[in-house]
Amino acid sequence: MNRLMHHPWLQSLGVALLVGGILAAPGWFALQSIPQRQLEVEQLRAEGLKQRERRQDLQQENQLVAPQMQLEHLSEGLPTPLSLDDRIEIMHKLAAAQTVAIKKAAYRLDESAAAVKEAWSIGRYEMQAELEGGYADIRRFLRQLLAADARLALESLELRRPPAGGNRVRVTAHLVFFVQEASR
Repeated sequence: MNRLMHHPWLQSLGVALLVGGILAAPGWFALQSIPQRQLEVEQLRAEGLKQRERRQDLQQENQLVAPQMQLEHLSEGLPTPLSLDDRIEIMHKLAAAQTVAIKKAAYRLDESAAAVKEAWSIGRYEMQAELEGGYADIRRFLRQLLAADARLALESLELRRPPAGGNRVRVTAHLVFFVQEASR
């Protein structure tokens, strides 16, 4: 056996195996740690996904809460709401004061705004009013009406020329009354 150790090729083989073992050992240990590192990476990835979902949930909650807070802040500056009947009565008094005739008026609860009503207890009544009067009188009436009722919006206005020889303009006004509860 001692004679075999003295052969140069065996000595170089032994040295090569020793050096190869020393160099390969860290690689082997690194390969053994790959499944552990993959597990750690997967855990970090899952934790990141959970955090992202929590952020998205919070953003969605904030989107729902923010308009409610804005609405409450907006309604703080508004006067105490009157009933819809009282508001319509004020509209008729203002029209009479400006010699504007309300020829026909119809209003209805806007059912398409049910989500808003459910979330914030706000109803939206749409009114279509046919008015007749002088152009300046109708402008004054609408200006006074909107100033008198902070929860009223003028959605659209249609003007028609007076009939031949007449001086009274015909107007169809589309008004929106916002009420705290959708009941009259």
